[in-house]
Formats: sequence, structure tokens, C-alpha cells
Amino acid sequence: MNVIFVALLLILGPIVSAQNLQEGQKRWSTESPLTIDDFQIKISDENNDPVYSQFVISHAISGFDFLKKNLNQKIENVFYGNASWIDTSMVENTQKQVEFQQLQFDLAEVHTRQFRKRVLENKGQIAKGFGIINQISDEIMRELSESRLQLVKETKSGLNEEKLAEWREKIANDLKELEDFSYDNKKAVKLSN
Repeated sequence: MNVIFVALLLILGPIVSAQNLQEGQKRWSTESPLTIDDFQIKISDENNDPVYSQFVISHAISGFDFLKKNLNQKIENVFYGNASWIDTSMVENTQKQVEFQQLQFDLAEVHTRQFRKRVLENKGQIAKGFGIINQISDEIMRELSESRLQLVKETKSGLNEEKLAEWREKIANDLKELEDFSYDNKKAVKLSN
């Protein structure tokens, strides 16, 4: 009987955890970058921007999470393919635009990891209420919007190769520096003072 239960758990476990995301959503991952197929809205309208990506940083923190030494899986960076598009009739190099959208997704991951870090640094305040979480969330979303706008302006929407290389390097360094705060890290995170 126990063998059957363990077998079912091993088979159904990944299915249950994969159900967290709805159709069209994609959690940030180094193993699964964005592809053209992830952009589910197909448009052909001169009134819209030819490319748009929707990223959402969300959290599911509860009252007893202040006891945990790792809150990485409580805060997610998700791409919404069903709210994103690339109008291939207006975009000259589709793959280059997908790569530029991936860079923005990577930038969102940097801010997501900063969110995780700040929440962990302030986890003692969670017991007093969720005001601190909402404050950090608001700050992170504002900072992400500002960074994303700066990225788009400086790179001329991904066309300035020199600036694009600088941003890629900066984002890669930031991701590495914040590696302890990746979604996949389930180990206790030790904060340095």
C-alpha cells in the first residue's frame, strides 16, 4: 500500500505543482527562455506597438512565513503570453525581438530576486501585518518600470547593439549576485550584513 502511495506521489507531484501556472503563463527559468510561440496574442493592427510583453511579479506570503529562512518560492516572476504579442508583419527580425523581450524578462527576474531579498530582510515585520510586503511590492514594481523604460530608451528598443551588450552584462551580473534568491533555490538563505 505504501509503495502505491509513493508511486502516485512521484507521478502526480510534478503535475500538481505545474498547475500553479495558468495556460499562457511562464515562470522565469534559465532552462526555458521565451520563444515566439510564447507570445499568444496575434495582432495585425497599426494602432498597437509591434511588440509588447506582460511580466508580473506576484507574491503569496502568509502569516507564518516570517518563520521561514527562504521565501523564494513565495514570490514569482511570470510572463503572461496571453497578454503579450509580437506582430511579425511589423517586426523585421523576430528572433532579435524575442531575445530583447527575454532580456526584459531577465530584468524582471533581477527585481524579483531583490523583492525576495528585501522580504527576507524584513520578514520579522510580517508578524505585525502585511503592510511591509505591500510597501516592498510597490517599490519593486516602480523600480522595475523605471529600469525597463531605461533599458528600452538606452538600447533604442534593442537596436543599439553596444548598449544592449552593456545591459546583458549588467543583468547577468545582477542575477549571479542574487543567485541565492532564485526561485529554484530552496535552501536556507543567509543574509550578509
